Amino acid sequence: MKKTEIASLKLYRKVFRSYKLRFYKPKKDLCPKCLAWKHKAPGSRTPEGADKMSVHLKQKQLSYKLKDADTKFVQSADNRIELCVITRDLQKTMSTPKGENGEFYYKSKFTTYNFTVFVSGEQQGYCYTWDQTTGKKGCTEVTSCMWSFIKMQAVKGIKEIRIYSDNCAAQNKNQYLFAMYVMASIRYNIKIVHRYLESGHTLLQCDSMHARIENSMKNEDVFSPSQWVTAMKMAKVNNPKYIVKVMEQEELYDFTPLASFQSWDKIKTSQIREEELTLTETQIMKPKRGRPVNWSTFPLKRTYQTKFPVRPDILKGLQDLCKSGAIPAEHAPFYMEHLPSLNLIQQEGDAPNSDVSDVGSDAEIESSDSEGSDVE
Repeated sequence: MKKTEIASLKLYRKVFRSYKLRFYKPKKDLCPKCLAWKHKAPGSRTPEGADKMSVHLKQKQLSYKLKDADTKFVQSADNRIELCVITRDLQKTMSTPKGENGEFYYKSKFTTYNFTVFVSGEQQGYCYTWDQTTGKKGCTEVTSCMWSFIKMQAVKGIKEIRIYSDNCAAQNKNQYLFAMYVMASIRYNIKIVHRYLESGHTLLQCDSMHARIENSMKNEDVFSPSQWVTAMKMAKVNNPKYIVKVMEQEELYDFTPLASFQSWDKIKTSQIREEELTLTETQIMKPKRGRPVNWSTFPLKRTYQTKFPVRPDILKGLQDLCKSGAIPAEHAPFYMEHLPSLNLIQQEGDAPNSDVSDVGSDAEIESSDSEGSDVE
């Protein structure tokens, strides 16, 4: 047998560096459960803790295995004729203005939101975006975006949608979202399966969309929210590019009445790992009071009737930046003329019911997961 001479570590480093390569360390939050177990002294680790850690890791592997299997299955065009596999998440808020000007750091910013959906197989990304004058960062907006996406897929002839997400209650585990799933399943003759990755291990394909958008504007100045919309459209160099939909207030529906027809008192969202809705659900809602309502014909109403005004202190700061020239003159009309200047009086209890973030209590969900903590 011919002996193979193995190169030395010194030679390996020399060749590796000659190509100007380096190892990339992902900038992701680590799982708090795994870190807590890792940092425990060996003598303080109990059998009960070891069992819980074992279950945690098994759930992590199972959720990734299901997601990877579905992703691989829809690589074939024939398999995705009636099946749609997606990951979904809300990107961190995008602030305007953004730049290296020191004045920007001392002023409150105007906020833009972006809810992303990535369709596996066809490798198509969707961005549903709105700003702070149109809506908030709650389940009303996220559920309405999903309603719009499901309607679009139903028109294409999709019969089943499999959704993968993290465990954030306000976005993914609440009665309004579940009620919408029931209504969409019945109205559009579609099966909806929502699976939740293990808390702390929620690496999703749509996270790459967020990274592309943020990296495309990393060294760019942003003076107007419309520039974020352009960034979403142009973030991906190759086709298919991201499809961007700017959500209007007329498309932000109130799903509170749907949820009120059902009993959610005994449901603990922290224990839900998969939600599946099919046409076996009855089409007639039987509320506690009043007459029965048909799921198929129940009318949806918009949540907000008027635009949200910008707080006077925020508006004044943005206008000061325009007057000082920190924001160029071509972008000034948005802040000086377009934005409403009414006072925004915030009182406790004024938040819309649709922004209730949980079905019951979800205190068990780690706070890191609400930010979409990812770890490989």
